[in-house]
Amino acid sequence: MRSSSLRSLMFKGLTIVAAIMSVTSTYAKTVVPLVTTSFYPPFAYLENGQQKGALLEFIERVAPNLPNYDMQITSMPFNKISQHIIDGNAAGYLGAYYSINRWEDVYPYSYPLFYEQHLLICNSEKSAGKDWPDEHEGTKLGTVRDYSDWLTFGAKARNLGTMNVLEFPSPDFLLRGIHLGTVDCGIFERATYAYKLAKLIERDELPSKPKLFQSSVIGQTSIHIAFSEKYLEANPKLKTFERDFNSAFHQLLQNNAFDDILERYELGVY
Repeated sequence: MRSSSLRSLMFKGLTIVAAIMSVTSTYAKTVVPLVTTSFYPPFAYLENGQQKGALLEFIERVAPNLPNYDMQITSMPFNKISQHIIDGNAAGYLGAYYSINRWEDVYPYSYPLFYEQHLLICNSEKSAGKDWPDEHEGTKLGTVRDYSDWLTFGAKARNLGTMNVLEFPSPDFLLRGIHLGTVDCGIFERATYAYKLAKLIERDELPSKPKLFQSSVIGQTSIHIAFSEKYLEANPKLKTFERDFNSAFHQLLQNNAFDDILERYELGVY
């Protein structure tokens, strides 16, 4: 009886120790709070309250290779992200275009997750065939509100003063505006254009053969995690996260671990 009781006590003791070690291991992880946009498919968006999109898939693929970190991603409207990062309320913005002068106190940037090509979509083959931007004097150009300033070629068009630029509330509205002739052309990321066009046709909001013509690629931009200097300074444990993330990401990239994501979303890599 005594031997049996002793074994029972030893087993319970080992169970408690294992549980404590498990809890300790969980709590030892360094939390990395990141934010991303809540409404910009197919890159990052909410669907029935669930986070979806290419950016989330990249992070899910990298996470197991960063066992010491717990990347927690919050979705929010794009127009709230910049101040959130500048104020140091999150470690970084997942989905940032590389723009060294865009925001104050946002640095460094992670290794590029991928690069996104930008297209000019027009409602006539003639307009789509013109050279960008030299032959687009007088063009009615549509961009998506809150995103147009990220596109250096869009900014260039504004600075030239030769185009009439109109902002639309979403890519859906912009595509319909081009089809209906509200504007002549619009600037889109390749992945966004393909995704939105398919959805609009599927919902019968555009005909199966809309008046939309694709130009050649007019630019491309790398996509990163942009870090908050203020947050990193206040949280010394995260000083090595950028290095560790870049190392893990690059190793997976070299092993073609992201090929299925890149192919599905028609994205490129460096």
